[in-house]
Amino acid sequence: MRIAHDVSYLELSESNGELTSRIGIKPMKELTLKLESAAQRAREEVIRVIDLRGETAHDHLQSALLTAFTSLHYTKHANPPLPHEGEPTYHYVLLGTDSTARHMHGTSIKESLKALGGSAADDHLLIDFSGVAEARLFAIEELYRRVYGQPSGHAEQQPLEQRAAARRIKLASQWPTAAEVSRNLGSSAGNASHLATKHRRAGKLLGVYLPVPGGSWRFPQWQFQRDGQPVMHLEEILKVLHEQGPFLDTDRRSTGWGEVEWFQSGHVLLDGHTPAEVLATHPHRVLTAAKAEFSEEP
Repeated sequence: MRIAHDVSYLELSESNGELTSRIGIKPMKELTLKLESAAQRAREEVIRVIDLRGETAHDHLQSALLTAFTSLHYTKHANPPLPHEGEPTYHYVLLGTDSTARHMHGTSIKESLKALGGSAADDHLLIDFSGVAEARLFAIEELYRRVYGQPSGHAEQQPLEQRAAARRIKLASQWPTAAEVSRNLGSSAGNASHLATKHRRAGKLLGVYLPVPGGSWRFPQWQFQRDGQPVMHLEEILKVLHEQGPFLDTDRRSTGWGEVEWFQSGHVLLDGHTPAEVLATHPHRVLTAAKAEFSEEP
């Protein structure tokens, strides 16, 4: 998208139960330098909303922040927890088309802004939560919603869980079953699901678990070539995610949904595109991005 010369921003911080909200507008280069300088100092507890179009209306930026807060709760129910200090940072991007939030994976605010600006999508808002620990983040949210008359309350938890489950079911219904994948891989075994299940357990394919109806596994379509075979480097990518990432539980099992969230979130090393979008044409770039994010190996 095209970035305005002057971009607007909202900064929110809390001290002793008091919120401080600042709104401003700066040239893009000046704002980037300011943010880089802040990142080099001691970790600051500031939430930022940055509008690359230069929209300065406070209610516009406030609405974006509230939407992103809601997305945080959704993500908490649907995916792994937010990273801890020292892990790669995560920024939330609001889509300009429908005001829903998705991730932008990156290691610095500068990288995320650059990737967002180079994206062909209509994304224009970056909400940066990386400077605040998760426990503090939700405390600030509660205070923010009370101040602005929109309490979050724990009553939202069940609807958010239901929405997360409904989204997973809708998404997975478009993907092939274990039996279909096995057939596409060339299996003619009596157990129609055997080959796909074997590959999933061996880390050669990514499957996602659906508890209803009756419990089943679906396989995201973007991991396959047109002939039904896995894309190149898929096994290596999954190995990095599972051995270095936060996706397996203590029993080294996964429902697959955390990995799906990673594959379907924008990444700065992929110019803001998602790994799923790049996987078919440049799988080596997805492998490089996974190693850069989760592994010390280049």
